[in-house]
Amino acid sequence: MPKILGGTKITRVAILVLAFLMGATAMAATEQYRPKRVVLVGASIGKDWNFERIGERVALPGYQFEYRGVQAFDKEPLIQTLANSADKPNIVLIKECSTYFPGNFEDYKRRVISWVGILRAAGIQPGLVTTPPIDESADFVLRAKNMIKRMIGRQTTFDGIVQFNDWVKRYAEREHIPVFDMEAALRRNERERWMRSEYDVGDTVHLSKGAYQVLDEAFARFLTGWNKRPS
Repeated sequence: MPKILGGTKITRVAILVLAFLMGATAMAATEQYRPKRVVLVGASIGKDWNFERIGERVALPGYQFEYRGVQAFDKEPLIQTLANSADKPNIVLIKECSTYFPGNFEDYKRRVISWVGILRAAGIQPGLVTTPPIDESADFVLRAKNMIKRMIGRQTTFDGIVQFNDWVKRYAEREHIPVFDMEAALRRNERERWMRSEYDVGDTVHLSKGAYQVLDEAFARFLTGWNKRPS
C-alpha cells in the first residue's frame, strides 16, 4: 500500500510538472507570434498617412501599427502615457511637422533627447523620423521675405527643417537609434532639399496621394532594414 501511495504521489508531481512545461511552452509560442506594436507619434501628415493601416498596403507581417497625434511640438505627455501603459508598444517613432519651424533649436534638441530617455527607461525601442520637407513657394512676396530673413541672419522654415533633420541623423547615429528619413524620400535630391512639387497638394506643406505611396514603400524598406540590424 505505501508503494502505491508513493507511486500515486510521484505520478501527481509528474503531471503537475508536465502541465507547467506545457503551459510555459504555450505562453512562449503565444509571445513568439504576437505582433510587434509600432506607434507613430506625429501630427497632420502622420494622420493623413493612415499609418495604422500601412500593413494592409504593403507586406509587413509580424507588426501592428498605430498612430497617435499631438498638434504641438511637445510630445512628452503622450510619450509618457505610452511609457506608463500596462500594454506598452514595442517601438515608438517620433515625428515632427514642418509647421513648428523655425523654432527654439536648443529646446527642440533637449526635448527629443528627453523623450528618447523616457522610452528607453520604459523598455520601449525609440525610433526617430525626419521632418518632411516643404515645397518651394512660387509666391514672389514670400520668397522675397525669406531672402530678407537670411540677409539679416534669421532662419526660414526651410532652414529650420534642414538644421533639425541634420541634427536628428547625427544624434541618432551616435545613440544607435534607427531613423526613418522621410525627408530623403520626398525631397528633390541631396543638394536641393525642397519637397518634390508632385508631392505637394498646393500649400507647400501637405502631401499628395502619390507622396504617401512613396512613404509606404520607403517605410517598408526601413522596417526591413531595422530587422537586419545587429542586436
